[in-house]
Amino acid sequence: MTYVFEPRTDEQFQQQIEERRREMLLQDGEYDFTVKDAKQMTSQSGNEMFKLFLEVYDSKGKPRLMFDHILLNGNWDFKLKKLCDTLEISEMYKSGKLEADYFINKSGFAKICQENDRKMGWQNKIESYLIKSKDVISTDEIIDDDLPF
Repeated sequence: MTYVFEPRTDEQFQQQIEERRREMLLQDGEYDFTVKDAKQMTSQSGNEMFKLFLEVYDSKGKPRLMFDHILLNGNWDFKLKKLCDTLEISEMYKSGKLEADYFINKSGFAKICQENDRKMGWQNKIESYLIKSKDVISTDEIIDDDLPF
């Protein structure tokens, strides 16, 4: 018995792989995450940085593993500040001294996008770290002196 099929080129297979990979990515949006691990490293260009391993939760709560590099040079230090803000460790940032361990098991909120990297193809990228707005108003914030009791 002879099987009949449509032969495809390597380019067609590569395109199919890229399409499937892109379907598996998180859509552009804002997501909760937890830092599962963090390392102090030196980048290829010699800059100090933190490499973060993040567990990002999709709309169904399913975790996805991502990583992010936080460079400590003057061009990217705003990202470090925003990271510390979302992880609620701003006081440590203000001290000017941080260790990778400070980030581990902390949770925050990030804006994530899809990016077509020349070497890696389509992947998710942390665009920025965000401070999640508070949905609950503290009773200390409500002041009304005209109450009859």
